[in-house]
Amino acid sequence: MSLGNLYVALLFLLPSLYVLWTLYRLLQHVVRRYYLEDVLPILYTHSMVSVTVLPIAALGAIGVALTYNNALEFVQKNLVPLAREGGLLQRSEVLPLPVDVTLMEVQLVGLLILLAYGCTIVLHHLIDITRLLKISRRRLVQPETNAERALYEKAQEEMKKALAKKK
Repeated sequence: MSLGNLYVALLFLLPSLYVLWTLYRLLQHVVRRYYLEDVLPILYTHSMVSVTVLPIAALGAIGVALTYNNALEFVQKNLVPLAREGGLLQRSEVLPLPVDVTLMEVQLVGLLILLAYGCTIVLHHLIDITRLLKISRRRLVQPETNAERALYEKAQEEMKKALAKKK
């Protein structure tokens, strides 16, 4: 097996593992008797993310290298001569990054992208949980019977009047 074939195999290993993980999650949902139409959008979303992560990671790694090299070139052309004239800088040997990125760099950027994707999913779940907690708190605060509701509304009106008098 040549080195190029090994790189191609490794390039598709991470998305393949992610797709297998989402299929495992799909089977868990089906076993728990969820409807299939609720699970398919989740499977579709996760599989599309796993397919697009590595090309975006490769472009991101190349973009970081190009940005670093352009910033380094700007500093060496404009700021280093000024620092040498002032006697602040004796030597400036900062090497540019090679633009040809390796598979490890692509996988590291892909890992960061997957981490960001996972954080957004967790954030959305936390927002949903917070909304549910607010709704359940409102249900606990509101009275159950009509008589209690009338007393509650009367107390609310008295509080509003008291606040209006203070202003």
